[in-house]
Amino acid sequence: MDNIFKKENLKEEYLKELLDVFWFAPCDAYLRAPEVAIWKSIRPKRPVLNVGCADGRMDAFLYNHIDMDVAIDSDKKVIEGAQKSGLYKKAILASADKMPFKSNTFSSVIANSTFEHIKNDKKAIKEASRVLKTNGDLILTVPTDRFVKFMKSNGVVGKRFRKYNKRVAHLHYRSLKEWKEIFDENGLKLKYHRYYFPPLMMKTRWFLFRITTVKIYRRELWSYLKDSPYGKLFPSKLISKIEMILLKYSYKKAFDSRGCCMFLWAVK
Repeated sequence: MDNIFKKENLKEEYLKELLDVFWFAPCDAYLRAPEVAIWKSIRPKRPVLNVGCADGRMDAFLYNHIDMDVAIDSDKKVIEGAQKSGLYKKAILASADKMPFKSNTFSSVIANSTFEHIKNDKKAIKEASRVLKTNGDLILTVPTDRFVKFMKSNGVVGKRFRKYNKRVAHLHYRSLKEWKEIFDENGLKLKYHRYYFPPLMMKTRWFLFRITTVKIYRRELWSYLKDSPYGKLFPSKLISKIEMILLKYSYKKAFDSRGCCMFLWAVK
């Protein structure tokens, strides 16, 4: 399974494709590119349930090689976009901690950077286990407690850290030990784990985040560039090329055991 994390899997094209689309939010493209490289190396057993599909725009990069049977999201504002995306056989408005499926329905449940946003994430894991068939796979990516340590080391503590979490809707930063315990409690056994996105990349992403979320006329810069009439004046292709030049070297360092994010593969 270490084949998933070969350095050669970190193809520059993944980062370039994301920056071409999300040039106004490079911190997001920069984080998701290594995750695209991870998921491209995985072929989940069908039927597959995707937890936290949002509007499908990011899934189009992460999962376009996977035949996705069902996707769910609890946000009414985005599920219609997922339904129109054509990525899923079915996209449903539903909560991860109360899934509208019979037990033993899916062979794989997958989620990319989703469970940190779920208030009752333990119940959501219980639900994922319930809808999985015996020997089914639960495959996740999540930020970890190392993320918190990084933020503290950079002075992002107290009110400032709470403000950040509110902005990105992060509710949990669980350790590997915690995940093992949660899996064990719900009839799941951790088969494999791997850290990625090391401090070097965290520093770069934090710098990008601070720049793009600066407020101008009560709107964050990224939103202003994306949606305002003046945003059309910016040469997006040139900007994405510059971003690519600046980010591609550190992107190649993503699969580092000192990483602040984690890939988890558990089996029922």
